[in-house]
Amino acid sequence: MSGFSSAAPLPFATEVDRAAAERRLTLLGLTAVIAIGAAIRVININAVGLNSDEAVYSGQAAALSGDVGFQQFFAIFRAHPLLVQFLLSVLYQFGVNDVAGRLLSVAFGVAAILITYLLGSVLFSRRAGLLAAAILAFLPYHVTVSRQMLLDGPEMTLWLLATYFVARYVASDVARWLYAGAFTAGLTILAKETAVLLVVVFVAFVLMTPVVRLGLRRVAIAAGCFLLAVVPYPASIALSGASETARQFLIWQILRQPNHTATFYFEVLMTAVGPIVLVVAVLGIVAAVRIGGWQDRLLVAWLLVPIAFFEIWPVKGFQYLLPVAPAIALLVARAFEAPWTEWLQGRIDRLRIDRERIVGARAFGAIVIPLVLLLTLAPPTTAAVLNTSAQGSLAGTGGLPGGREAGQWIRENVPAGATFMTIGPTMSNIVQFYGHRHSLALSVSPNPQRRNPAYDPILNPDRAIQTLEIHYAALDIWSAERSPFFATTLRRYLVKYHGRVVYEQRAVVRHADGTTADGVVIQIYELHP
Repeated sequence: MSGFSSAAPLPFATEVDRAAAERRLTLLGLTAVIAIGAAIRVININAVGLNSDEAVYSGQAAALSGDVGFQQFFAIFRAHPLLVQFLLSVLYQFGVNDVAGRLLSVAFGVAAILITYLLGSVLFSRRAGLLAAAILAFLPYHVTVSRQMLLDGPEMTLWLLATYFVARYVASDVARWLYAGAFTAGLTILAKETAVLLVVVFVAFVLMTPVVRLGLRRVAIAAGCFLLAVVPYPASIALSGASETARQFLIWQILRQPNHTATFYFEVLMTAVGPIVLVVAVLGIVAAVRIGGWQDRLLVAWLLVPIAFFEIWPVKGFQYLLPVAPAIALLVARAFEAPWTEWLQGRIDRLRIDRERIVGARAFGAIVIPLVLLLTLAPPTTAAVLNTSAQGSLAGTGGLPGGREAGQWIRENVPAGATFMTIGPTMSNIVQFYGHRHSLALSVSPNPQRRNPAYDPILNPDRAIQTLEIHYAALDIWSAERSPFFATTLRRYLVKYHGRVVYEQRAVVRHADGTTADGVVIQIYELHP
């Protein structure tokens, strides 16, 4: 009897030990993924100065922090809500600089890696969660955007967190997870208003998933939590008297002209995500559609709603699709999960293949194939981190080499009170953030319905120069590439009013064929009417 008692617990004990070892290995792997992901996002983070959007959001945060010097250049209420800018303004209590915002974005990005693991564990398994977290950690798209002071990185992380809470609710039917998801969805909209698509995703998911139980009382409380999170922004607009400004921004957003072709996002995802990852993600979609569990329906709704909206919306941006990046990572992990097991097992039984050999091959493939997949992300991710050359005029792809240096020269050498004329708002924002000098852009339309209300037009450039309302001009290669007509117009004014070069900023420029060369990226002219 004693021998039987001592032998009986061994299988159970072995299973417990195996599970404990798996948890330890998963924790070790997750720690390594998060540490490497954080290092990737921090390395070289301040080698290049802020781009136009980064300068605007950082300037807003500085104005929110009470810095009078920035309040004259950057209006607090512009096109987007202010959650991220408010968080940065807290950091700016210790001094305004151009790296704090990027570090804040990195913090959100690293948090997204952990949340992706947690969500993958709820939806599928710890192994799937770890693989999805690793893909997001090394994904060039997420690495590039989460290294910049943009709203899209925090928006994506909050979107991901809200989805995690909803998944916990569906898995457990515990109401507090639903309320947490609703409140976080509201915060996501406070990060960027396009996150209202998250509500559409959740509604679509509930409508096509009968197993989700939502009573009227729970829906009412969840709606209250959502409104509680969202209401500070419209309330602050109303109390500050900026309702007309908000209306102008809404009209401008609706009437904006298309800025890219219909194939833009396909091209972005192909390069920023990678063709191999996309192919495996498509396999994950096939598996999700075939199985059709609530987990799969959540991922499909998460992926399709934003892609459909931004494809239809005429204005397209490099970073706009970032909220679907975790969905892509989770679908890739889904492709390595159970759906193929039954099919493969059936073939093994029919062919009577040695099971031990097949099990060994499957174990080998489960480790090696994901590693090979991650290795395919290494070259573009490394380039995104280490390359400090100009990456063209596509907004959201990185900083502007030479912009910070030119702005600092302006601040130190141009008389206070001087006003600049530029091709477009890109250079104007750099001049105002780094140079602390007013700047107006030629490309800003005099038609209020066709311009960003945050920018003032130059109604009569000739008169403004002749009456000494404009004193300097700044010519940059990025705006010239985007707006050749206004670049030609600016050069005409430089000739007409005897523009004299007083400063040139050089930087490494990457050409369309991938080659790089040192060249002049910004020229500062003094005008002499």
